[in-house]
Amino acid sequence: MRLNSIVLSTLLVIGAIINLASPNEKTAGIQGAVSDLFGRPLVQATVKVMMENEAEPLQTQTNELGEYKVTHVTPGRIKISATCLGFQHEEDVVLLRAHENLTLDFGLEVGKLADLPPRRG
Repeated sequence: MRLNSIVLSTLLVIGAIINLASPNEKTAGIQGAVSDLFGRPLVQATVKVMMENEAEPLQTQTNELGEYKVTHVTPGRIKISATCLGFQHEEDVVLLRAHENLTLDFGLEVGKLADLPPRRG
């Protein structure tokens, strides 16, 4: 009987350690590409992921192929946006489930002069 208690306690401790070692178990991911309306990749476009009940967004930039990937996203209602200098801002709202890896592409339209930052000097 005492041996059963020891085995059960050991299994509970191992289970707790495994659960703590896997913090991303209840997270999700978003990936995709950012391009212009002609399908040309936009390099170093900024992609932000704002999660409900989180003060700071997750943020990344696209690579040389215009691709991005954001991991460790808390599931729920997510606002995701893409911006790139000289292009109009685009955003979308999605519902992301635990363990889901969503692919979301953006096609940005060339911005107007008013969309550009002011010139310095």
